[in-house]
Amino acid sequence: MKIALALEKNTQENANTYFERAKKAKKKIQGAKDAILRAQMDHAKANEHAQHEQEQAKLLTRPQKWYHKYRWCITQEGNLIVGGQNASANETLIKHHTDPTDTVFHTDMAGSPFFILKTKQPTKQELSEAAQLTAAYSRAWKQQIAGIEVFYVKPEQVTKEAQSGEYLPKGAFMIRGETTYVQAKVELYIGLHKEEGYIPEIRVGTKETVEHWCERALRILPGKKKTSEIGKQLIKTLRGGTVDSYNKVIPAGGSTIE
Repeated sequence: MKIALALEKNTQENANTYFERAKKAKKKIQGAKDAILRAQMDHAKANEHAQHEQEQAKLLTRPQKWYHKYRWCITQEGNLIVGGQNASANETLIKHHTDPTDTVFHTDMAGSPFFILKTKQPTKQELSEAAQLTAAYSRAWKQQIAGIEVFYVKPEQVTKEAQSGEYLPKGAFMIRGETTYVQAKVELYIGLHKEEGYIPEIRVGTKETVEHWCERALRILPGKKKTSEIGKQLIKTLRGGTVDSYNKVIPAGGSTIE
């Protein structure tokens, strides 16, 4: 290898010149290696995304049930908890989807939803879970209250017959007789229930129930982040779902993920 020396420089100065050139060449080589590595990683991610899209295209949508129009949860025991998301839904739910053996949940807070636990013999855990769902979807969430009292009654205690001189608007009902109150946390757990051959399904409920049906459960609390922001975080963390699908289950009024 030929080396050109500058005659106006001494030996040490010539050596320093070549040392600096070597350092720059080494950096260029490392930069090229880094660029190749980044390109390989981007290519791998693109392939993974394409493969995921292909797999998603092959998955089937689950058959729609009547309760999918409402807020709902499947307990660990496999029983349904279903609630109204507005006055019209409350009205239809109580009038057309409540059986004599069900348990009806509500709060004393104005604008609260009605929830129904559909089983003849509810467990203590199921009663607690239905109460927690009622609390989470009440106005307590928007007001960022940590916990409220929820009561439950039998369906025959819920009536549309108002007191003399009173009027009950759509979604409102009179409660007659004794009520049982329970303290409920204003929080919600969300996860993705994955079943082979089907598009993952969003599940909500208590930590125990969501962990029963899903690989992981994320705790959602009242907060200041927009629903769309929370939805994007859930897609990234749970690796599935869409912003629109999460918007349908996240309580209104701002949230945060713990």
